Amino acid sequence: MLKDTLRSWFGHSGEAAAAAPALSIAAPAPKALPAPYLRTSHALEQFFQDLSGRDSLRILDLSGASQANLNFLMQYGHQLYCEDFVSTMETVFGKGPDFYENQANEARMEEFLEQTFASLHGPFDGALVWDTLQFLQPPLLDHAVGHLNRLMEPQSLIYSFFCSNDKLPALPVNSYRLETNKSIRVIPRGELPMSQIQTNRGIERTFSDFNSVKFFLTREHLREVLVRR
Repeated sequence: MLKDTLRSWFGHSGEAAAAAPALSIAAPAPKALPAPYLRTSHALEQFFQDLSGRDSLRILDLSGASQANLNFLMQYGHQLYCEDFVSTMETVFGKGPDFYENQANEARMEEFLEQTFASLHGPFDGALVWDTLQFLQPPLLDHAVGHLNRLMEPQSLIYSFFCSNDKLPALPVNSYRLETNKSIRVIPRGELPMSQIQTNRGIERTFSDFNSVKFFLTREHLREVLVRR
């Protein structure tokens, strides 16, 4: 009786029972990205007004290669030089909770600067920096801004902006496409951990080696700036 009972539990002739099929647990679906949208920028409008009346200017764009931006600048006779600053940042420092901590690693810092600013050949007559600098922490931020200073022509302008909403759980990561001289198509591409929000005073300190910093009010929780080299 006992032998028959054991056989019914474990199989015949000492064979192990067949393993139960493993449960298949579906991975959570990736978070859906918001739809692209348009925003107006008076700072961008002034940036392009500063370029008006001149042609064959060299413009730096840190939002990555874009046919839309290339076509927009070409209609004014300018040349566009693109660098996907954020993608290199995510490759070198990762996208997780150690993103900012990894920026303090000297080897990674040098790798990032070598793949971005150190590989660029100026001088540039203007720079579309967008929001890229808000993802950098000192001392890397100081090194990056120092490279920008070196790459820009005297009296040239840098267009940039910084998130001012400290209630967000994370910083949105976007690509930016020029629609007109004062409107931008914002294309969401993900998010990165929240950083310390830059105040006006902090932004002025960041660009303390430049001639001037002009702030623009927006309705979108952004601090837009035009920085004069």
